[in-house]
Amino acid sequence: MDDEYIHKGVDYMLREKPTSRQGEYEVVLLEDLVPEDHLLRKIDKVVDFNFIHDLCKDLYCPDNGRPAIEPGLLFRMLFLGYLYGIKSEVKLAQAVNENIAFKWFLGLKLTEKGPNHATISSNRVWRFRDNNIAEQIFNEILRQCIAKGLVGGKILYTDSTHIKAKANKHRKTFVTVEETPKEYMAELNEQIDLDRKVLGKKPFNHDDDDDPPPGGGKQKAQSLTDPDSGQQSRDGKPDGFHYSEHRTVDSKNNVIVNVHVEPANINDVTPMPGYHNAATAHLLEKNKIQGVIGYRRHTHAQEHYGKYRFHYDFEHDVYICPEKQYLYW
Repeated sequence: MDDEYIHKGVDYMLREKPTSRQGEYEVVLLEDLVPEDHLLRKIDKVVDFNFIHDLCKDLYCPDNGRPAIEPGLLFRMLFLGYLYGIKSEVKLAQAVNENIAFKWFLGLKLTEKGPNHATISSNRVWRFRDNNIAEQIFNEILRQCIAKGLVGGKILYTDSTHIKAKANKHRKTFVTVEETPKEYMAELNEQIDLDRKVLGKKPFNHDDDDDPPPGGGKQKAQSLTDPDSGQQSRDGKPDGFHYSEHRTVDSKNNVIVNVHVEPANINDVTPMPGYHNAATAHLLEKNKIQGVIGYRRHTHAQEHYGKYRFHYDFEHDVYICPEKQYLYW
């Protein structure tokens, strides 16, 4: 027979050409279509999002207007966008209607459409803009994760990343920003005086610094489009107006425990006490916490020596520079 062929000694009969079956009716359960080990199942099992409804109820009118989209659904959608790296609200709305696991997570029926991108945007920009609802939701989910043992609290990682602002880098002005002493300077000076007293040395005169420049501040570029952003001009970073997002993650299950956003022209060590600087080192020692600091060799101009070029003589409590000169305390 022409429709019959032999393969490895077994007879196979070719059947009629397959027909399209997409138009057939089929009874299915959405619950059965999502794998048991899916990430969204694990999250849904641990985090109870029902608190969002009561948290947001005062933002809606109870007896007037059209029925609103459930706020818990909107925030679940934003959660999906962040979790799966979907930055566009248009693409997020599209993904919700195409992804079965997303529908299951949002509590939608298989044929039910999710909110469109305009609804997501208008709620995010207008309804939840001038309040701290998003922060309260973050804190409550974190509290639930801590209660379920998902946060260890022993090893945490902090780092920052730049976020481009929607601002033309050429449309800017210059403003004077007042520079104030850092809050921890007084405590550091106190520690220095204590060390000098132990060594039998006179305390420093901490008031002998130079007078501040006229005007009492520093000139910084400010965007005319987005004044809250900051112009980034660090080596290896893209030029223009950006924000810096400082994120702290617990190492046990990679749960984010803190997020802090600042203009990109503010030094990383200013908003977050987690980067390596003198204040952080002092804070660790004061609270009897062992710090593990990554070693870095910073670049220096040719006429200067890097700190790694100096040798410490423990017996004589002295540093020896590359020119064989002794540097005492």
